[in-house]
Amino acid sequence: MIKSMVAVGAAAVLGAFSLTVTPAAAAGDPPPSYNCGAGQNGWGCQGKDPRTTGCDRDGVLAASKAVYDHYNGRYLGTINNWYSPRCGTNWAQAVSVLPGYGWALDINNGQTAYQYPDHAIGWSATPAWTDMVFGANTWTAADLNIYFGPPASPTWRGADAAVTTA
Repeated sequence: MIKSMVAVGAAAVLGAFSLTVTPAAAAGDPPPSYNCGAGQNGWGCQGKDPRTTGCDRDGVLAASKAVYDHYNGRYLGTINNWYSPRCGTNWAQAVSVLPGYGWALDINNGQTAYQYPDHAIGWSATPAWTDMVFGANTWTAADLNIYFGPPASPTWRGADAAVTTA
């Protein structure tokens, strides 16, 4: 009974679009059983770090997508959308982003969004992840944009990917 999955592929610079659909794993999520020390179960975890709260311990990879350079086809990294049944939350994770590329990562549930780094471009090594949004029986989207060039003047490299859950 784990979160339903739909992965949406990379939107290319010139409007090309690919779609990958994975069969639903379950009709619905069980109610969250943990509140991260604040508020209602699940909702109390929103805006918090999945590792410091322990929500990552039961995390399930709900959707994942490799990111490729739209100009030369080179693999640049992967975007993951994780779900914690216990916490009822999702978070985005960037992995294997190549050195020399910057990235911006975000997660949203249609009401709340979190970005990492906060309103900036990350140049550090990955993996990196966002804070959590409430995600039990809720659509969520994780997005990764990749940039190239010196940190002082990055250029969007034409590489982004989004993965959503339904």
